[in-house]
Amino acid sequence: MAHTGVKRPRLLLILLFLTFVQGLFFLVFAAQYVRSAQLFLTTVESLSELSAATPGSLLTLWLSLISWLVLGIASLIVTVAMNGGRSWGWTGALLVEGTILVLMLQAYFTGRANMLFDSAMALAVGITFLLNQRDVRVFFHAHRHEHLENQGLTPIDSVEH
Repeated sequence: MAHTGVKRPRLLLILLFLTFVQGLFFLVFAAQYVRSAQLFLTTVESLSELSAATPGSLLTLWLSLISWLVLGIASLIVTVAMNGGRSWGWTGALLVEGTILVLMLQAYFTGRANMLFDSAMALAVGITFLLNQRDVRVFFHAHRHEHLENQGLTPIDSVEH
């Protein structure tokens, strides 16, 4: 791979660390939801009336579990991609952060947010801020053009293919 001449910004190291921590954070969230789901199912089995457990609460629990798993894994994937200088890693990181912010704001406005949600939102805001720093954007933009040139394409050609 040809060298772009654009130095790896120091902010990228901080960004990689934060996205890695965020991925672990959401995987811990998922583990917590698994534990909650097991406790919930044990409680339902011990009740003589199944009407105490609503299907909506179980569905919400499983959707939350899937969301945290997907966000945790996606955060780790974009961390690896950004470490490799892949421009799609930067784009994916913005998409992950946007999704996290939407979910956290929804939880906040519906009254279901707690300190963990607040800290996840603060982390997402910080990562989004770092992703939009000029040095970071220039680094990934240069690597995108380098990748296209290695394939013999210009940015305009890549849109046509």
